[in-house]
Amino acid sequence: MTSPHCLDFQQCWVVFLVYIDELAQLLMVSLLNFFADDVKVYLQIVDVMDASKLQCALDIIVELATKWQLQVSVNKCNMLSIGRIPFATEYHICDSVLPSDYECRDLGIMVRRTRPVTIIPYQ
Repeated sequence: MTSPHCLDFQQCWVVFLVYIDELAQLLMVSLLNFFADDVKVYLQIVDVMDASKLQCALDIIVELATKWQLQVSVNKCNMLSIGRIPFATEYHICDSVLPSDYECRDLGIMVRRTRPVTIIPYQ
């Protein structure tokens, strides 16, 4: 992580932790998971308002990253819908449409959108 707010490695981690804390406080409407420098946002989408909340959460992530002069790795972002999809919605990060994937790898396991949801160790 590099930022003009940092003078050394320890300062960079303090800046990053302040960013994560601020992010967690602003995104209390959705379920967040943090692991190292990854953020996962979970939200049950039932109607258009829920879809708007998810897009708003993504916008806040980008806004805070910009504020703290951090980068969002858009190429590592995706969307995995589990269960019934009430309507088609595109989500965006940094003007890029998030791909809707059939499966995704998360912390060493592969999650597949099947009925029931398949979770297998990642090879």
